[in-house]
Amino acid sequence: MYKSGDVILFHTRFKWFKPSSYLPWIIRKFTKSEYNHVGVVVSNWDQLFLNEAIGHGIVTSLLSDRLEGRQGEYVTLRSFKKINEKEFCSKANSILGKKYDKKSLLIYFPFYILFKRWAGSTKEQQDDKMTCSQYAAWCHDIENFSLVAPVDFLFNDDFEVI
Repeated sequence: MYKSGDVILFHTRFKWFKPSSYLPWIIRKFTKSEYNHVGVVVSNWDQLFLNEAIGHGIVTSLLSDRLEGRQGEYVTLRSFKKINEKEFCSKANSILGKKYDKKSLLIYFPFYILFKRWAGSTKEQQDDKMTCSQYAAWCHDIENFSLVAPVDFLFNDDFEVI
C-alpha cells in the first residue's frame, strides 16, 4: 500500500498532563488544521521507513513501528507526479542527521502566519536545518519549501489522500 514518496500527516493528541503535547496543539491552532507533523516514506533495503524532522534532527525509523497503534491519527497522501523512487530516497536520505529548525518553528512560522511575511532562513541556509514540513516539501521539490506547513500538503493539487 505505501511507497516511496508518500507523505504522512500526523495528529498528536493533546493531553493536559503531557507537556510534550502542548506544541503540537499550538501548531494545529496556528495552522487551523487537524495535523501538526509530517514525514515521508522511503524504501531502504526493501523495507519501508519514515523519514521525518523531529526535535533532535532528521531521522528515519521503520514505518510499521512509527504507525503502530496510531489508527485515526494520521492520513497518507500520494503525489500525482511521477516519482523516481530511487532518486527520491537518495535525496531524502542525503540529509539524515541534519538539525531541526526550532527557530523557524517557534519564531518565524508564527510571524509568517500572522503577518504573511517570511523573516526566517533563506533556501540556502535551510539545507542545514529544517522543520518537518520543510523537509517533506524539500524532498518533493516544492517551490518555497520554507513556507510549507503540514496542512499545506492537504491543499496541494499535486497530492491526493489514499
